[in-house]
Order: sequence, then structure tokens, then C-alpha cells
Amino acid sequence: FDIFSLFFTFGDLLPTSTGVCAGSFPTLIEAVPPLGECDLSAWTSTFSALAASLPPNTLAGWSVPHHPMGATSRAASLPASLALSAATRLPVTPHFTCRGRDAAALQGDLLGAAALSIESVVLVTGDPPQQQPPTVHNLHHMPLPFAVPCTAASPEPSAECSTPPPREPSKGSNEGAEVAVGGSWSGGGCASESLLAEDSFALLAIASQLRHQRVTLDGTRLKSPLRMMFAACAAPCALPGPLYNAQRAAAKVAAGADMLWTQPVVNSAAFDAFMCELRRRRVTDNAYVLAGVAVIARPQLASRFRRWTPASLDDKWERLCGHSPTPADTNASDHTAAFAAASVETAARTMHEARAAGADGVVLYPVMGARDHGLLAAVLRSAAQLWAQQ
Repeated sequence: FDIFSLFFTFGDLLPTSTGVCAGSFPTLIEAVPPLGECDLSAWTSTFSALAASLPPNTLAGWSVPHHPMGATSRAASLPASLALSAATRLPVTPHFTCRGRDAAALQGDLLGAAALSIESVVLVTGDPPQQQPPTVHNLHHMPLPFAVPCTAASPEPSAECSTPPPREPSKGSNEGAEVAVGGSWSGGGCASESLLAEDSFALLAIASQLRHQRVTLDGTRLKSPLRMMFAACAAPCALPGPLYNAQRAAAKVAAGADMLWTQPVVNSAAFDAFMCELRRRRVTDNAYVLAGVAVIARPQLASRFRRWTPASLDDKWERLCGHSPTPADTNASDHTAAFAAASVETAARTMHEARAAGADGVVLYPVMGARDHGLLAAVLRSAAQLWAQQ
């Protein structure tokens, strides 16, 4: 499949002479549908212009979330993905969430996406529809529905984990794997059972049953196979810590995920420990890891980003989110320009460190308005320069 080859057969389709992808490290950009808008032409035009401004083969595709941050007044991810793909001629990966959907509706979403030739989706529980930032215990202390075997006690990251082992060519394929299906788990600490009737583990179980057993929830046999890859989200830098977060990520891979897309990496040491634990559990033998990297345009957005990030930030992200005017910043525009330069450097350095830790690719999360999209191109150029210096 074209999108599978584009994402995962790196050496064959992505030329080694181009900047960011460099034949081995694909970059995606998250494209959030506009708020309160039913005409997506301006939105797709913005991202078409962004794609055109990048060097050829720099961008591997788009990630289109569904109602992020609990905001429901946006176009759904699937139709928005189709519009964006038609406008940019690049692969899209829509997000499917459990909010407001029961098991039958989620199954219908997956079958509909397959019928429209969508070849990869991100399956997530979804943000609770509330105005305040979600508490840490609601997000990260739910019991695991899968027992993940482990042969040794979880050690702290050691020197042997600093260099990722060679990749197996069969990664990303769960064909023939044993999957747990037919179950349904509650949404843990979610705000409303009517709004979150299922969680991401249930959604992965439904998707795995459709793909591996070719049987729907009511027992109907699919006439054709579901040719689709599934991604699940992971939070390597969140509390209570990277070892616990790696255990949850391993459970999602056991449930059928082919890829792990992480929340923004704001602590490189925590991400390195997370990747080390995934390798120890041999999760990376069966799934790809795409590291999330935030690109923040303005100081005001940085403070909001900090409030919504339940994680311990490392020094470079603390400096960025605490960026304040200096005597050289004579006015607001100078302060914004200085912040933008610091943001580009921080994001590029995070991409570089995530790649060194063993990530298979990166998803850029723009924390900005459309007029600031030029920062994304600057981040990609800066990251390419860092990799060229290795």
C-alpha cells in the first residue's frame, strides 16, 4: 500500500538527499480543522501553501485530530482528512475518538474509513469535554486491561540503552498475532459514560477483530479484508513516569496497535527512558514510535501549553515556556521574534534527541495560528542541519 511504503519502507521511496526525511525519518504535521467553520477551503489552502513551501519529500503526510481539547465545534476528522488529502496530494491519518460514540458507531467509522481508502488511523479515547485541564489521575492511573509479560524487573535506563538496536524488517505488521477481542472496558476517570462509552483499548479491540478475524460485532463476516494500520497514543513524559507509561504503551501494542504516536516530548531524558523500556519489552519489534514535537509560536500560547501538559519539563522546555522579555526586547514584536527563534531551536533539538533515542519518525504539533506556519519550515530546516552535523 502506498501510505505504508511512504511511512515505513524508508530507503525505497524517500530519497536520501532530501532534508528532514533523509530516507529514514518521516515527518508528519498535525492539521486541526478550523473552529466553527463548515467551509474548509481556506484551511486546506493554508496547508497546501505550507506543503508547497517545503523541499520535495520533506513532508510524509498529515495527522488530523478529532475535536481536540474537548472542542466539538469542528469538522470531523474523516471528512476533513479527505478534503486535505485532495488539496495537498499527501497521505492523511485521521484520528478516531470514543467520545460520544458507542461500539457500533466506532465500528462503522472504521469500515467507512476503509471504504474511502484510508490506510492508517489513530485510535484514542478522546479529550473529556470540560473547560478545565484534565487532572493527572484521570489520564494516567487507569488499570491496565491487558497483562503485559515481562521477564525481568524494570531497571533504570542504563548505558546499553543509549544506542537503539537494529530494526527488524517485519515491524509494523501484526498479521497472525493473537489479539484480545470481544471485550469492552469503561473509560476509567472520564467525565461522562454517555460521552465516553468506550476507551482506546476497546476501540483497538474492535479494530483488531475487524482486521484479523474479519468479523463484525454482530458476527457478520467481512467480504474483504480490512487493510488498515492502527496507531495508538502514548504519553512518555507524563506522570507517574516513563516506565509506567511504557507499560501502558506495550498494552496498546498487545491490543493491536501498529504504531505509537506520542504526546509532545517535553523531557528528553524521560523519552529516552520510555524508549529504553519499550525496547526491553520488545515492543519496538512490533510497532513504530513517532515522537510528538510541539512548535509554539507565541509566549501567550506557551503558558497555555504548559498548563495543559501534565509532565515534568526539561531545561530547554522550561526556558521556552518561561520565556520573558529581556532588555534587548524593546517592544512586543521583538519579544515575539525572540520567542519564535527560541521555539524553533527547542523543537529542532527535541526532534534531534528523539531520533537519537530511537524514534522512527516525528509528528509536529503546531501551537500557532495559520500566519505562523512558516515556523514549521524553519524547524524542519534546523533539524536537518543538526542531523547533517552528526
